[in-house]
Amino acid sequence: MATLIDLQQEIADEWVQLRSDVPAAAQQRFIIAASEFEQRRVELEKYPAEFGLELQTSDSVEDYSCCLHRLGIILLNFPNFADGRGFSQASLLRGRYGYRGNIRAVGDVQRDQLSFMR
Repeated sequence: MATLIDLQQEIADEWVQLRSDVPAAAQQRFIIAASEFEQRRVELEKYPAEFGLELQTSDSVEDYSCCLHRLGIILLNFPNFADGRGFSQASLLRGRYGYRGNIRAVGDVQRDQLSFMR
């Protein structure tokens, strides 16, 4: 299990990346890449629990607004420290769409950016 920094403390990571060769029902607390989400949409609609979604900076938050209530976590990728599109995605999720689940920043995130993530 990976260790994460939760703005306050280190925590254990309970989420795993969904493998394309394994049915969603066989995994718990999984995260699916947005690029694979559409291919497995029917399967995911039958999945009884919440799951996670990983967005790249080029992915549109609006495209996934219909399923936000099913998402326990959303990963926002920061390909380099100067790319602030992840902050914009997070702002849309919280502000426009009212998403209250966990948002995780992954990639090239610097400690001095943590205050902006609150």
